[in-house]
Amino acid sequence: MSARARILAWVLLVVLLALAGSLLATRTVLHNQLDQRLDNEIAHETGKLRAFLASPDARPAGRPATVEAVLGRHLERNLPEKYETFFSISDGAASRRSAIEPPVRLDTDPKFVAELARATSPAYGTVTTAVGSARYGVVPVTIEGSPGRGALVIVEFVDHAAGEINDVVGVMAAMSGAALVLAGLIGWLVAGRILAPVREVRLAAEQIGETDLSRRIEVRGSDDVAALGRTFNTMLDRLESAFAGQRDFIDDAGHELRTPITIVRGHIELMGRTPRRTRPRGVSSSTNSGGCNGSWTISWYSRSPATPISSRPAIPTSPISPSRPWPNPVRWPTVSGGSTRSPK
Repeated sequence: MSARARILAWVLLVVLLALAGSLLATRTVLHNQLDQRLDNEIAHETGKLRAFLASPDARPAGRPATVEAVLGRHLERNLPEKYETFFSISDGAASRRSAIEPPVRLDTDPKFVAELARATSPAYGTVTTAVGSARYGVVPVTIEGSPGRGALVIVEFVDHAAGEINDVVGVMAAMSGAALVLAGLIGWLVAGRILAPVREVRLAAEQIGETDLSRRIEVRGSDDVAALGRTFNTMLDRLESAFAGQRDFIDDAGHELRTPITIVRGHIELMGRTPRRTRPRGVSSSTNSGGCNGSWTISWYSRSPATPISSRPAIPTSPISPSRPWPNPVRWPTVSGGSTRSPK
């Protein structure tokens, strides 16, 4: 994975965690606010019941003033809001309910109704229903002069009301996903522009050879990446200077060594072309003591000392005149019976 992809992956991971934490925190806050709102709604309905019981409308003239009748008149006047329902309990059994059909009817649950009928003071609680959790409040009611005892039950369907919160969180999640994708695209482009000098450094390093050190990186800006590009260009300048000095040294050394090497080579070739000749190993001659008119005996030996003397060819002996030219190459012979003379 390239550095560009790793940087983008880490950035997207951080953004994703931030968005997920934000969504979770938002959902938690909204649910807490919902619970608080439902509790306030139960308390508000309890206050409305007490205000109704204190008003003349609770016991109008000419109408019965029993608990069941008073709670019935209150349910007729007070309509429930969305995701809530009311019903009354009279003498331990469910009596009436609000006109709006609830998500689920709890007044038909005898066990639940019997438990609420035993309450002697206002009570609150939570119950699990077929549509999820529900919060309830029960307010016992007694009418002076009436032998009966009843209660008003206020039910708030929490999970049903939380559907709106879930819808809001779902919309936020969709928007967060779209924002994450957009941030990824923008981050990919921005990371590419930021890391462009790094790619140029890599490409320049791949194209640099011993014979071409002229490649340089275009530096823009004054950040760390631009500083890296300038440092790389400076390094290339030093390398180019060093290689140029090395080439100059090699050229100068080759020029200085070319002349003596040529001379040595010429001597070696000349020595290789010179033929091998026999050389005199000794010369014997008999001369008169009065002059050089005598006979010289010259013994010629081969270069190879391994050849026996008996098998060597005989060299004729003849008088040598001083005016006779000496055979080349000139050697100083060894003369027997006289003094050594230089041949002419």
